[in-house]
Amino acid sequence: MDFVCRLDKLQTKAKDYRRLLIEAEMTNWIACSEQEISESRRFSFCDHDVPDEVILEKQERLRSVQVRRRKALHRLAMQISASASEKELDEMDMNKPSQILGWAIKQAKSPRWSFVAANEAVHMHFIGSNDIDLEPFQPLE
Repeated sequence: MDFVCRLDKLQTKAKDYRRLLIEAEMTNWIACSEQEISESRRFSFCDHDVPDEVILEKQERLRSVQVRRRKALHRLAMQISASASEKELDEMDMNKPSQILGWAIKQAKSPRWSFVAANEAVHMHFIGSNDIDLEPFQPLE
C-alpha cells in the first residue's frame, strides 16, 4: 500500500511538473507573439522615402522575430504532446504545431487541459491551426 501511495505522489508531481513546463513554453510563445506584433507595427510605420537598405534591415528583423515565434510555438506543441496520452496523441497532427495548440484549447472541459484554454493571452495570439511556412522576403528591385 505504501508503494502505491508513493507512486501516486510521484505521478502527481510529474503531472504538475509537465504543467509548469507547458505554462513556461506558453509564456515564451506569448512573449514572442507580442514581439512580432510590435515589430510588425514598427515595420508598417516605415516612410516611403527611406533607403532600400533600411527596408531590407527591417524585413530581416521582422523575419527573425517570426522565426522565433514559430520555434516557440513548436516547443509549446512538443510540450503539450509530451503530456498527452496515447489516445490524445491519435487526435494530434505532429506536423502542425498550431493544430496541437488548437486541440489543447478545445479540451477546455477536461480539467487536465483547462489551464490552456483559461489563458486569455493564448486566445488572443492563437491565429488558427493552419500551419503555413513563412516565405522569405523578396528583395526589392
